[in-house]
Amino acid sequence: MVGRILGRGVVVPLMYLSPFHRETGSYPAGRRRGGLAAAGLAAFGAVLALLLSSCSTSVTYAGDSSQDVYYKLPHSWTVYDQTALQDMGLVTSSTANSQAQASGNSYQLYASFASTDAHLPAHRMPILTGRYPWAWSIVESLGSSDQESMALGGLQDLVIPVDTLSQQGDAAPLSPAKLLVDGALRGTRVSYEAQIQGGRVSFEQVALLNSPTNEVWLLAVGCSPSCFQAHRSTIDDIVKSFTVTSQG
Repeated sequence: MVGRILGRGVVVPLMYLSPFHRETGSYPAGRRRGGLAAAGLAAFGAVLALLLSSCSTSVTYAGDSSQDVYYKLPHSWTVYDQTALQDMGLVTSSTANSQAQASGNSYQLYASFASTDAHLPAHRMPILTGRYPWAWSIVESLGSSDQESMALGGLQDLVIPVDTLSQQGDAAPLSPAKLLVDGALRGTRVSYEAQIQGGRVSFEQVALLNSPTNEVWLLAVGCSPSCFQAHRSTIDDIVKSFTVTSQG
């Protein structure tokens, strides 16, 4: 799993939620990039009152009750606010969001990003391949074309296009994929090591689709391979805590 992805002309076959795909591949000519038109609320700590009342001082709840999602982080992690997310390029303007919705394209409903690094550089996307663990959550409303093409197998590619990278020898699973069913929700939990722009990254990801296949909830947690191994237990706990309260 060596080599750099940028400049290889990787063709990404699906819509993706992640702006990091700009660094790992390119879209076919004329392909709508609905998943990249995003406007998110970077709210944190907006969870159910019952959960907040039982919150331990060693845990921080991240998520947004209006988007039916939350997850737990160690209290030492920093959850970045909306201004920081905008500086990082993880969300776009409400105008872009409205345009995507009006065009029938996918658009982001929510995004959050947290890390053990309390001082990420401003005005650039976070480095996923670094020595600080990160957690990135997204809720996306799927446009009509993406609803038609989305399948459980494609959920693994929503942050990093591991299917394409695997074909090039630049990604490999760290453990077998798990299929998830939670009422009307269905999804996958996967873990991969991949070579992307900037180096190698290992990550664990859980993603869930609702029954109409028009909304997806996702959480990815990772860092460099050595960092990932050192923090594997914590990463596993964060991923396990990911909860979607929607009835699907």
